[in-house]
Amino acid sequence: MNKFNKKIATIVVISMTTLVGLVSCNKNEVKSKDENILLDKYKVNEDSAKALYIEDLELKQINKNSSNRIVINKIKNISSFNISDIWLVYNELDSRGKIISESKMFLDMTLKPKDIFNASFNLKESSETINIIGYEYIADKNDITVNLKDDSVKISEKDIDIKDSYDYEVLDISDMEKLGSSKDGENYLVKVKNTSSKNLGNITLKIAELNKKGEYIRVYHESPYSALKPLEEADITIKSEKNANEVKIIGYIYDDIDSKSNIDIDLEANEAQVTKY
Repeated sequence: MNKFNKKIATIVVISMTTLVGLVSCNKNEVKSKDENILLDKYKVNEDSAKALYIEDLELKQINKNSSNRIVINKIKNISSFNISDIWLVYNELDSRGKIISESKMFLDMTLKPKDIFNASFNLKESSETINIIGYEYIADKNDITVNLKDDSVKISEKDIDIKDSYDYEVLDISDMEKLGSSKDGENYLVKVKNTSSKNLGNITLKIAELNKKGEYIRVYHESPYSALKPLEEADITIKSEKNANEVKIIGYIYDDIDSKSNIDIDLEANEAQVTKY
């Protein structure tokens, strides 16, 4: 990234602060008075750390007569930086407004600026309302917690080892080949090859499904093989849901047995999280 001189940096800060002022009137954003922080190599104030637009903080349109207890809410990254390891914090309430469940939903993915995720909440039978009360995520080695109940933001440095993924991308993943359709969705074949000289264990693919608008509708893990030897190749079958217009692999996880490390590859952000064990 090119270095900015002081004058340009000042303009960038002012521009981003102005942008935050324009969006701060949304019903699901909160006010903050804290000082500036550093996120994703951009100096922004804590208002910019409120990175998510959530379409509805309170969902009441739950059909009590339906066996389908799933409600969908649109989540959008309105910041200027990538956010990952996202947790949505919510309560389920009964007809009297009493909290019957305190829950979290984990999105094991990176949302780039303007990316949208359609979050599906699978509710309990006795639930009549869902209240989203906050969210958490990681950005540039910072843990960010936004509490929508008391209009607060908490930021703490996270002790994680994040590197450029180039040296850790040891899997060669082919394009997806469509095998056929079923009543539940589409079947695809993808070839995965260990291109390294290392033994890889506990291999897990991170798969995303998108709708016709390019919005994420589902993220899940597929663990087809426990290990791949150097230069070993494997065929993997992936099954998508019928409402998915596109399926793509957004990352993968593996154990580097030789170095005793767990490697979490994010293909969207081109980052690798390395954890020794």
